[in-house]
Amino acid sequence: MIETLIAFDPSTITVTRHTAVLADGNTTWTEEVLSPVVVRFYRKTAWQERTESASVKGETASLVAPSDADFKCGHDCYDTFSHEDRTWRVAGVRRYMDANIPEHLQINCEAV
Repeated sequence: MIETLIAFDPSTITVTRHTAVLADGNTTWTEEVLSPVVVRFYRKTAWQERTESASVKGETASLVAPSDADFKCGHDCYDTFSHEDRTWRVAGVRRYMDANIPEHLQINCEAV
């Protein structure tokens, strides 16, 4: 059933995994390109915050993915992907299920 929901407005993305490697007291970052995954974006929000001295803009998005999709976020490992000429960083991954929708992933992202 989640595949049917995704099929209404599918997007194929290719995730790049960034992983911190600690060696000899130094941290380096490795990159690994994962297999493409079909997801559905269901919310994109642009925001702007202004103060007397500065203005900060941002954009967030949420998407639905199958439960077997591989997404990570954290201080030593995080994922990025490109969609519609914008690069996104995964900010949160939540396994979700309710009475009407089978288990799937809800992914929160921020534009970088």
